[in-house]
Amino acid sequence: MRRTVQCARAYSNLLWTSSRRPTRPTLPAFALSLLPQRAWNSGGIKLRGYQEECIQAILKGVDEGERRMAISLATGGGKTVVFTELISRLIHPARPEAEKTLILVHRRELVQQAAKQCQKQYPEKIIDIEMGTSHASGGADIIIASVQSIINRLDKYDAELYKLILIDECHHAVSKSYLEVLTHFNAMDVNERTPVVVGVSATVSRFDGLSLGKVMDKLVFHMDSTTMIKNKWLSPPRFTTVNSSVDLEGVKETATGDFDIGGLAQAVNTDVANDVIIKAWLDRASERKSTLVFCVDLSHVRSVMDKFRAHGIDAREITSRTSIQVRRECLEEFKMGKFPVMVNCGVFTEVLPRTLLTPPKGTDIPNIDCVILARPTRSKNLITQMIGRGLRKSENTGKTDCHIIDMVTNLSHGIVTTPTLFGLDPDMLVNEMTLVQMHAIAAKEAEAKRKAEEEEKRVRFEILQAEQEKLRAIEELRREEEARLEEEIRKMKEEKKMAEETERLIAQEEERLRIVAAKKMEMEVLARSPPPLPLQLEYVDYDDVWDLLSDNSPDQVVAQMSRLAWVSIDRTKYVLSCGRNGYITVERDFNGWFNVEEFRALPPGKGLGKWARPKLIMSGIEQLDAAIRGADTYALNTYPRVLLERDARWRKLSASDQQLEFLKKLRRRGHKDWEDMRKHGQLTKGKVGDIITRVKHGAMRKFDEKMKEQKRKQKEEAKELRRKRREEVRLGVIE
Repeated sequence: MRRTVQCARAYSNLLWTSSRRPTRPTLPAFALSLLPQRAWNSGGIKLRGYQEECIQAILKGVDEGERRMAISLATGGGKTVVFTELISRLIHPARPEAEKTLILVHRRELVQQAAKQCQKQYPEKIIDIEMGTSHASGGADIIIASVQSIINRLDKYDAELYKLILIDECHHAVSKSYLEVLTHFNAMDVNERTPVVVGVSATVSRFDGLSLGKVMDKLVFHMDSTTMIKNKWLSPPRFTTVNSSVDLEGVKETATGDFDIGGLAQAVNTDVANDVIIKAWLDRASERKSTLVFCVDLSHVRSVMDKFRAHGIDAREITSRTSIQVRRECLEEFKMGKFPVMVNCGVFTEVLPRTLLTPPKGTDIPNIDCVILARPTRSKNLITQMIGRGLRKSENTGKTDCHIIDMVTNLSHGIVTTPTLFGLDPDMLVNEMTLVQMHAIAAKEAEAKRKAEEEEKRVRFEILQAEQEKLRAIEELRREEEARLEEEIRKMKEEKKMAEETERLIAQEEERLRIVAAKKMEMEVLARSPPPLPLQLEYVDYDDVWDLLSDNSPDQVVAQMSRLAWVSIDRTKYVLSCGRNGYITVERDFNGWFNVEEFRALPPGKGLGKWARPKLIMSGIEQLDAAIRGADTYALNTYPRVLLERDARWRKLSASDQQLEFLKKLRRRGHKDWEDMRKHGQLTKGKVGDIITRVKHGAMRKFDEKMKEQKRKQKEEAKELRRKRREEVRLGVIE
């Protein structure tokens, strides 16, 4: 009885304020009755085959010493069922006495969903909720907590009592709030006593470039939507693309790389584009019972909804501004098929900032049999989420498949559409194609590409063979010409034999004259030859490092990846100055991986040095462009943009007096007139700032090393020259 009342109290804190909460005798039944009843059926839970494989993969990872694992399940794969089942299966190898479980979520609806599943599967366990006005006691077997609430209530939780930490939608886990909670539960320093951390998500990646490797060490199981469709766990999709004639070339992108919402809405929300949406639905999906439309912003939602209604179609909207009661009623009526079209923006995806009014990403509306993608994106994760809204099976509503209508736009590169998910051209138009047909087209195009590459190789090989044959023909002509010349010489010698005696005399005379001429020439050479010159060596002095320091050609590589003022020190190190605040480095280690670190300047009077301990932002990045993009994301979220941008206006101003003083102190600076160079615009703050960055990060040291190496080579060459002259035998005066 105590457990039942305690769980009901948790639900009451979610649904009513303390002043409106029902009395205790009627609370349990009344509280549960207001929650959706689909998951409260009786009987045991029968796992699907891949769900059992997922659990076994986690348990195997624990046996092998893994403590921080991630699993990836497509939308509709039953993530909540998997991690609630894992609670009873897992025993911590190093701390078998630890039996508590913490489930971390980032939104109210996910708390409710997890609480329902746990109460259904473990009715004998004490389940507490830590969220808002609901305060967990700390003594429950299972704690379901929102990160925003538990972060301020960590003192009452003993980390040693917890065997398992489950993170729903774990692609959020690299945020500061999650890291603080995981640190409290000893999950950041991995050892044998670290609690097992399992992250669950349909999209185990982040579009802003920040790596999840900071909190997750290994992805142990992955089940994508394509595999689930083939195995009939999800409803089969049918794809149609429609050219909406929307031009996105002028739409800017955000720091994460996706389209700016304001500019995107202005380009997409037009009468022409919205009319295309309605016509496409009327032509291709008017017989569908439940259509979900994804728009860009609130204005776009209203415009599209009004277009549907103008054609006599009952369309309704649901946005982040819709009240909880209206939204609940709208969703329930949509599930019951009372109206055919629901228009939304950022409600069933993670595009807009989350609030307590935002519906859950895991909301089940299995009757959706048509999805219209009217919101262009560069994110594969986002388009996968939108398509996944319509892939849940619903046999009892007569649903046999889901029609995905993609309103493609005009953009030269970077757009993600349904064809690009299968490796096809984003401009390709498809008409009600099934998943099998899309894969068949992708395979056909891959085969055509392979044949084209083979044909290109064959043509190149034939050209090479023709060139080699041409060379062989030229060589044959050369040999024939040599043979002809040799035959002519032989004939000339035979003719000379007719006068052997004359030739002998002529030969003797020629030999005598040759000897005389040689001796005469030798005497003339000795007479004209000057005495040997003294040993002279030519040295190259590197007195001016200006050309080395002011050369910005190495920066052009990283300039194509970033709009920030990165400075190349060498091919393995790049530095971004953050003004007086410090700097950020991207440097490749001995293993070939790129690491991103931040070096912050300490305020005067704090600490013994000028710099704080380096902060590791990212590590183990394989590609330079990925490391630069992640570093850009961190820098723009931490420092003012005006300090970082390569084209900032202040960088074009004349260099300051303080910067000139720095240049005057450079060794081997030559005879540069800094004042004159500044006067003629050759010295700007940005250019001199880059030079100072290069000097502070080792450019002078590399220059000195180059000078020493050059002098060493000069000494060796001079030594070798003297040795050769000592060994040379020459006529004349002996030195």
